[in-house]
Amino acid sequence: MTNKSRLVPQIKEQVTEVVKAFTHKERSFQKTRNEKITDLSKFQPGDHVSFYKTDFYYAHHGIVCEARTNYLRVIHYFNTLEHAQTALMRGSVYIAAIIESEWPVNLKSTSEDVYLHHYDNIPCFSNEETLERAFLQLG
Repeated sequence: MTNKSRLVPQIKEQVTEVVKAFTHKERSFQKTRNEKITDLSKFQPGDHVSFYKTDFYYAHHGIVCEARTNYLRVIHYFNTLEHAQTALMRGSVYIAAIIESEWPVNLKSTSEDVYLHHYDNIPCFSNEETLERAFLQLG
């Protein structure tokens, strides 16, 4: 005779796997086409920008608000240890703040590259709506 207490966990595991198979539809993350920028005037408000620090192997992303000769005004995630501690103490899972700031850009730098992300065949919001949504997230 089969031990019922051993069957219950096995059945539960099988049912869980079946439910996952029918309900969990993973969408693959679609890659944008990245254009290395050599002139900040190519940026428009609402564009997706990334800064790649080659000396730290670090990329930082944001939404362009304004492009100037030597800086971009962007909305992006930013964190400090103090902000993270305060957020965690409050029980928030959002440990980074969304801020608007000036990001200095030296296009002649050998340690930072700037990229414009193009969403060629990827459904996305217009630049205007992207910027509006970014402004709504500030704070």
